[in-house]
Amino acid sequence: RDVDNFFGGMFESALADLQLDKDGIAARALVDPDLYRRLRPKVLLDGQEVGHFVANQKTPKQFGELRFEYDNQQVTLGLKASSEQLAAVTQTSDWEFEVSRDLRVPTVVSVLKAAHLTLFELMGYSYALQSGGMWLGHALGTFYRANVGRPKQIVWQNAAEHFTPLAAMVRPVSDAPPAFTGSIDDYRVHFCWSEDASDRKPWGIVIYVRTGKILNAVVVSTFEHEAGAERFFKFLAADGDLFEISPARLQGQVWNLDTRRQTARWPKAAFND
Repeated sequence: RDVDNFFGGMFESALADLQLDKDGIAARALVDPDLYRRLRPKVLLDGQEVGHFVANQKTPKQFGELRFEYDNQQVTLGLKASSEQLAAVTQTSDWEFEVSRDLRVPTVVSVLKAAHLTLFELMGYSYALQSGGMWLGHALGTFYRANVGRPKQIVWQNAAEHFTPLAAMVRPVSDAPPAFTGSIDDYRVHFCWSEDASDRKPWGIVIYVRTGKILNAVVVSTFEHEAGAERFFKFLAADGDLFEISPARLQGQVWNLDTRRQTARWPKAAFND
C-alpha cells in the first residue's frame, strides 16, 4: 500500500491532467479555479508571454487589467506587463491563452508500474519471480526506496534520470482495434520475436495499459534466454526499432498464440527531445 500510494500521489494524478488535452482548455482554466491551480494557463500578447495573476480584489495601479469571459463565467486578470507593452495594446492586438505541460515522465512511470502489476495479475508469481519480472520490479522498487518522503519536484527530477533508460518501453497507441481495451481486461498482448526464425522463445511481451481515453503499449522483457535478453537491451538502446510481433491471449493459464506475424515500428522515445 505504501508503494502504491507513493506512485499514485507522485505520478498518477498527472494522468488526470493528460485527459484534459482538448480544445478550449486554456480558456476554461482561466475561469475555473481548480483547473487554474492544476494547469497554470499562460497569457500571451502578440506572441509574447505576459505574467499575470487572478485579481480577486482591485488590481493595483502598476498592473494592467484584462477582463475575460468564457462560457458565461468571468475573471479579472492582473497583467504584469511593461508600460510600453500596455501602451501598444490596440483593438487588433493578438491575445492567446495556452496550457503547456510536459507529462512524459509521470506517464512513463505510471504506465510501467501498471504494466508490472498487470502481468502479476495475469500470471502471478510465475511472472514476478522470473528474471523479467524481477528486473522491472527492481527498477520500480529501488526508485521508491530512494525517493519516498522527498518533495514532489525533487522526485520528478530524479524520475527523469532514473527512468530515462526505460523510456523506450512505453508508447501511446495511435490506432488500436476496438477489441483492445487493456490487457488487464481483455487478456490480449503481443509477443515480440527476434529476427532469427529458429528462435522459438519471445524476447518481449507488449502489454496494453489504458489511461482514460489513451491506450499505451509497454514492451516488457521475458528474459527467458540469453539471446532474448540481448535483444531487449538492444531495443532499449535503439533510436527507434523494428521487430516482429504476433497476437496472443491468455486463456486460463495458457497463452493462445496466433502464429501470424507482423512488423511493429516502434518510434524513438526520450525525455530530452
